[in-house]
Amino acid sequence: SARKTAQGHILYEANSIETADWLRTANGTKAFICKFGSNVSLAIKLFPILVEFVPIQFNTDEPSTLRDIECKSSLPTGSIKSARWIKPIERRNPKQRKAHL
Repeated sequence: SARKTAQGHILYEANSIETADWLRTANGTKAFICKFGSNVSLAIKLFPILVEFVPIQFNTDEPSTLRDIECKSSLPTGSIKSARWIKPIERRNPKQRKAHL
């Protein structure tokens, strides 16, 4: 479905996860822009989430750890864009074993 926002933009809502995933691909984006005109842009929305009590050995800088989490959680590959610790590492208690992302 499509609706006009208060700012005058058109918000297109996909009717399925498959459609949304397709729109995120290069071919899907290209097809969408060809259909609706060159002045169209797609905005991919990211949603922050909080994950509690993660072992501090978790490497937030390694993309393969994010892909592993996606796989184990049955999430589409690439759905986790980044991860960071809530509290800076240097402020941790030396005995701390878990932290929040």
